[in-house]
Amino acid sequence: MPYEISINIPKSHPSIPGHFPGHPIVPGVVILDHVFSALKQWRGEIELASLPSVKFLHPIFPDMTFTIAFENTENNRYRFLCLNGEQTLVSGEFRTV
Repeated sequence: MPYEISINIPKSHPSIPGHFPGHPIVPGVVILDHVFSALKQWRGEIELASLPSVKFLHPIFPDMTFTIAFENTENNRYRFLCLNGEQTLVSGEFRTV
């Protein structure tokens, strides 16, 4: 994939205590926010049009470092993977304006 960045969402993130008490995982919306921020870091200021597909395959836990990898598939479409080593945690696609 042409662009990759490592991310770590700390257990101090405000969404973690309520998702889920006693067995916290990072909420999907927080993951997607980090993915979109990484996309903007790579491609510059862009506007999200849609998220035609997202698959949450494995949980991401607080303080887990993972890699976000992007591939530009065609005009205004970006495929992404969230990876822990070789394991795919989340996959999906953004469409931008």
